Amino acid sequence: MPTETQSQDNNTEKEANKVYSNEDIEKIFREFLQSFSEKRDKNGKPIPKYMKELEKAIEKAKKDKRQPPGISITISMADLEKYDQDLAKLLKNNPYTILPIFENIVMDLAKEIDPSLVERLLLNNKKIRIWILPSKDVIKLRDIGVDYLNKIVTIEGMIIQQTSPFSHILKVFLYCVSEGEKGEDTYTTFYPPEGMEFYDKVKLPKDLSICNPRHKMKIDESQSIRVDWQKAVIQETPEDVPPGQIPRQLELIFEDDLIDTVRPGDRIRVLGILKLKNELWYSPKANSDFYLKVLGVEQIESSFEEAKISEEDEEKIKELAKDPDIIDRIISSIAPSLYGLRDIKEATALSLFGGNDYEFPDGTKKRGNIHTLIIGEPATAKSQIALAIRKIAPRVVFANGKGSTGVGLTASVTKEKNSDIWVLNVGAVVLANGGVAVIDEIDKMNKDDRAYLNEAMEQQTISVNKANIHAVLKAKTTIIAFGNPKGGRFDPDTDILDQINLEPTILSRFDLIFTLKETYDEETEKKFEFIIKTRTAVTNKDKIDAYIIPGINGKGLIPSDLLKKYIIYARTRITPKWEDEATKYLIDFVKELAQKSRQLNGLRRLITARQIDGFMRLSEAYARMRLSDKVTVEDVKRAIDIFKRSLRSLRIDIDSENADIDRIMAGVSEEERNIERIVLNIIDELTANGGCAKYSDILTQFERAMEGRNLDSRTITEMLDKALKRLKDEKGYIYEPHDKCYKK
Repeated sequence: MPTETQSQDNNTEKEANKVYSNEDIEKIFREFLQSFSEKRDKNGKPIPKYMKELEKAIEKAKKDKRQPPGISITISMADLEKYDQDLAKLLKNNPYTILPIFENIVMDLAKEIDPSLVERLLLNNKKIRIWILPSKDVIKLRDIGVDYLNKIVTIEGMIIQQTSPFSHILKVFLYCVSEGEKGEDTYTTFYPPEGMEFYDKVKLPKDLSICNPRHKMKIDESQSIRVDWQKAVIQETPEDVPPGQIPRQLELIFEDDLIDTVRPGDRIRVLGILKLKNELWYSPKANSDFYLKVLGVEQIESSFEEAKISEEDEEKIKELAKDPDIIDRIISSIAPSLYGLRDIKEATALSLFGGNDYEFPDGTKKRGNIHTLIIGEPATAKSQIALAIRKIAPRVVFANGKGSTGVGLTASVTKEKNSDIWVLNVGAVVLANGGVAVIDEIDKMNKDDRAYLNEAMEQQTISVNKANIHAVLKAKTTIIAFGNPKGGRFDPDTDILDQINLEPTILSRFDLIFTLKETYDEETEKKFEFIIKTRTAVTNKDKIDAYIIPGINGKGLIPSDLLKKYIIYARTRITPKWEDEATKYLIDFVKELAQKSRQLNGLRRLITARQIDGFMRLSEAYARMRLSDKVTVEDVKRAIDIFKRSLRSLRIDIDSENADIDRIMAGVSEEERNIERIVLNIIDELTANGGCAKYSDILTQFERAMEGRNLDSRTITEMLDKALKRLKDEKGYIYEPHDKCYKK
């Protein structure tokens, strides 16, 4: 005899495996629609959530100009699980059996509300579609397999590809006609069977015995049933891909109301039926790909929703923020095994925290993302910094400029293989929306390809206009880029900006630019010693701790996983406001630079509006690093200081009268523009009577124009040569009809 415990276990097992008849399913689902409620009216009476939704759907359908109108309702899988978990499980495992029952119940309830509408739907082979919002019972994309075939699953990922909507045939209407004879009776049927559908092509089985051998079978397009259809591809998010693995993808199929509910770059949670791409239901292929027939979708709104912060984490984060040295500890905790590189680590930290996004009443927006560019010689730890970003950035996508095109980084429109369907594909900058795009070897990209980044870096969007696809994609992405100087190493005798192979249009969009040079001094010796000792100490935990764990003032470094959560917390919870004193301090500083420029008769630009935006973003990022809701004067001072350090890295010192920020903003300083004007005037004078201006004559007059500037002849010649090159090769203002002879 079974024991009492065994009897209880058996009862539990029976309860967990309830067997529902069709009548039970109809009864429970009807009650669910009629009684499930989340709100009450003013008298305290429950408001049936889904009956209200059905009434709204019917009212909307009455205004629909299409004949017959499209009508659907959306239920939540979470609500159904809450109401009857067994029915929800039955639906997941047997969607082709259960969904038609659900649809019949909805039609019955709709008939009670508006019989004429239901009659019109039935006459046109239409039904009320049921869409299902996904629950959080998510299956990983890389776990999808045959065990889930023809079952309802919920997955998460990012949309990387999408087609335009098009018409897709669901059922074909067949008829038979005797060739050479008229007036023959026709035989009709719908095809394929319930639960099956066509994928890309309509293929009719040769052995379908609806026509005798003397008749020819044809498709009647006018009576066949079609539906609006759209394909998309979902891919694992970068943080979900195991190291060294290829991201998994799955094709999604959207129908009717679900068309255009997502767009490339979106991170979504999607529910649907897992199916095979089998066009021939009567003769299945040996090998077939999966696809998901979508029944419901929702956006993952928060950029950092996938990273959960527990109460314990929050306590640790708040405790860390109380440390007066927290900013230095954060900076020291980035790639602690790399010696020095304080400026680079600080710039990286600022990019990861970011400033506030602004949207003004007129619709104008200002980005909060802080873009950083690092141009370094070989063996200056650029790659290690990039790897460190992967560990602590909440969301990061890597791209290599050497192997990427502009559209590969942003977005492109291509034709689908073996079809005429146009597909919108997205690249790294869109995939990293809400996070960080790390672009290595940005200098190796084609100049025209780099231009695609301009919109993304400033407007935070990507516009696509091709093949009747017009889309504006979100690209709220922080860009941290790495590159090399033109000659591999920096030439101390050449202007640094001339050695950076980037156009002013993109260079000016970086808030911070730092250069890394391999030098040989006392610090270099310390670095080499540090590299050797830390590497040889790896096998001894105590020794390696002694080198890289103590961190700032002996308080210890912040572990990578905690630092990542700290960054997420700061970006999602902290929106610092400006103190009046901080605002005044920044205004006074900007005014001082503007006055200096004015005193130099406009020959030097020390500040532009773009730098002012940068100062504000950097100040807000420092406040976020402290988890402060206020931007203080100290934050502004820090922002000004790192901005100056960034410029000094480019040999530009705005405290000096020789500085000119236009070298970055426009690629040409105000003084160089003035020299160009002088050269153009000289060419005008020399060509007033026709012919072209000889180089020797231009140089003679240019030397006279430069008198009083205390410049040697070599410097004057170099200035002229640079001006002629810019005017001829870059701007096209002059040309060379003969060797060393110029004309406008």
